[in-house]
Amino acid sequence: MITDFARATVLVEDYETALAFYVDVLGFEVIFDDELDDGTRIVHVGLPEQSPAGLWLMAAEGSDRVGDQTGGHPSFVLYTDDCRVAHDRLVDEGVEITRGPVETADDVHLHFEDPYGNEVVLVELADGDA
Repeated sequence: MITDFARATVLVEDYETALAFYVDVLGFEVIFDDELDDGTRIVHVGLPEQSPAGLWLMAAEGSDRVGDQTGGHPSFVLYTDDCRVAHDRLVDEGVEITRGPVETADDVHLHFEDPYGNEVVLVELADGDA
């Protein structure tokens, strides 16, 4: 019945800051960025070659939920082929690493925050299969 995952919403305070992080730092690409007739901006980003799956960046417009959409739990998980290299690149970009990298029998993973405090988990699976 359900055939594909499309997008999850991440509340942001500022589109340009969010785009700079998700596109320039994490390597997402802009899939859609336009305004509706009522002036609402719609921004959809995703990883190359995985479109249409991605994140819908939405202005919080006065909401106090920015950075706390998930009640202190990670917002989402991303996979990488080399967690330690990704860690070093994130640190070089000024990203706050909140935990790790941690190596287990199954993976190497770390946690970091986006500019709004949303926690993201980055995982390198031991067998390479995401």
